[in-house]
Amino acid sequence: MALPRGCGPDLEKLLEAQGIRLFLSDERTEGKGIHVEFRGNLTFLQEEAAQALRPHETGVLVAPPGVGKTVVGAHLIAKRERNTLVIVHRTPLLDQWRAQLGVFLDLDPAQIGQVGGGGMAGGVWAQRGPTGPPARGNHVVHQVSRGQPMGTGFVP
Repeated sequence: MALPRGCGPDLEKLLEAQGIRLFLSDERTEGKGIHVEFRGNLTFLQEEAAQALRPHETGVLVAPPGVGKTVVGAHLIAKRERNTLVIVHRTPLLDQWRAQLGVFLDLDPAQIGQVGGGGMAGGVWAQRGPTGPPARGNHVVHQVSRGQPMGTGFVP
């Protein structure tokens, strides 16, 4: 089963209440180290959000359109210095992420990979150096979405 990040504790409580023990297999990797600089300025609200998210391995940022969630994401990618997969559910968001990562992290379009982009959108990833898609048959985007609507997610 693929489980969206941040849902683990709630699922564990639900299963525990039913007398079911949960066994997890975390198959994430550390990713590759990258050096990118954030080339922007955060607003007060964006900085508050970034500070709240920075110490946590997972998190959810919910804010209205135009607040700058993409900018906060680019800032966090630069701070964490890890190649990062961003999963989105709409093609315009995919295009927005690609453009914003290019601007705020000073990345050449060739350094921003993309998986999918069709009906369920897909994901973009940022890294320094040559890019290539995730291993075939093991696409995080496809395993997580399974044709279901999903919001924006970061996979550091």
